[in-house]
Amino acid sequence: MAGIHTAGVPDRRINAFYADLTARYPDRFATGNASPYATKPLHVARDHVEIKLVETCPDEVLLFVEQLAGAHNLMLLDVQGGSVYPPQATTYPPH
Repeated sequence: MAGIHTAGVPDRRINAFYADLTARYPDRFATGNASPYATKPLHVARDHVEIKLVETCPDEVLLFVEQLAGAHNLMLLDVQGGSVYPPQATTYPPH
């Protein structure tokens, strides 16, 4: 993401979100169609994780990201739409 990022250790919620996300969808050593990410590894900062998905990303990946964001009390930013919003109330882990 463009902008100024302050240095420091990521928030514990960011670390937990990243760990849960990459446990299911690894961002390192994944190649080709095995990864939903257009850019690897994911960009992790103190206050956010930047996720760029491939255009053919399955809806289940988007749902999982939203569920994780809710579980870790994080907001979602849609860069293309220019909106910030809370995830829908969902149960994590998904059944």
